[in-house]
Amino acid sequence: MKEILKEEIIIPTRKKESHKGSYGRLLIIAGSENYPGAAALSTLAALRSGAGIVTLLSSERVISKIFPLIPEAVLEPMEKFNKKIIDRALMRSTAVVIGPGLGGKALKTVKYVLKNYKGPLLLDADGINALKGNTDILKIKKGPMVLTPHPGEMARLLGKTVSEIEADREGIAADFSKNSGAHLVLKGHKTIVSAPSGEMAVNTTGNAGMARGGSGDVLSGILGAFLSLGEDIFSASKKAVFLHGLAGDIAAEEKTEHAMLPRDIIEAIPKAFKRITE
Repeated sequence: MKEILKEEIIIPTRKKESHKGSYGRLLIIAGSENYPGAAALSTLAALRSGAGIVTLLSSERVISKIFPLIPEAVLEPMEKFNKKIIDRALMRSTAVVIGPGLGGKALKTVKYVLKNYKGPLLLDADGINALKGNTDILKIKKGPMVLTPHPGEMARLLGKTVSEIEADREGIAADFSKNSGAHLVLKGHKTIVSAPSGEMAVNTTGNAGMARGGSGDVLSGILGAFLSLGEDIFSASKKAVFLHGLAGDIAAEEKTEHAMLPRDIIEAIPKAFKRITE
């Protein structure tokens, strides 16, 4: 399987004659009372990764808790499932991330977005958990899609054990993409990116210090930003996992693997961009 290398990671130049709308409009549907930090991390990571406009759709309680961390984001409060609010947010978006910290009542929202949004869609965390035992729902999606599970989420999705997932990461990723028609980013040591076409790649960056709750939320924000800019999902996924891992390596250099936090990965994103473009 081909490794993802620095030489193939292209960071496009931002044009002088441009505005915020030139760089994508990302919608992130995330956060719940127990997991407000997931919404903050994914939103801030997307803002750091070049998205022109990032909108967070979450409850007022979550938004009020995390607003000081994400003043650059557009905030869309929604207390319970509301088609009008969701439709308005989807209409304005060039890509959607759904799932980080969303909680256990995500299925209705996930199913509605799958059915009604035609643009690039990223399912993460509780967006994936909501599909447990019901993966046929993926086939109603009318546009390109990527799932970003860790081994535990992948095991729940497929009704397998984590040991079974880890024993055949490449085969399981390939089969899932082929059968579902969705791209997959199977996280973990040597993260795998797979496409429905059969293309596959394995990441070469990252370290054990990233094995912390919240690191995946950072990845979803980075990848969501790239998708909002109009990149194809396979290329955007490879770039996102490489940059995410590189930022993690920089954070480990500065904080050590033992002491680094997911917020340090976000703070290292600018340095990761610099290293890629050097």
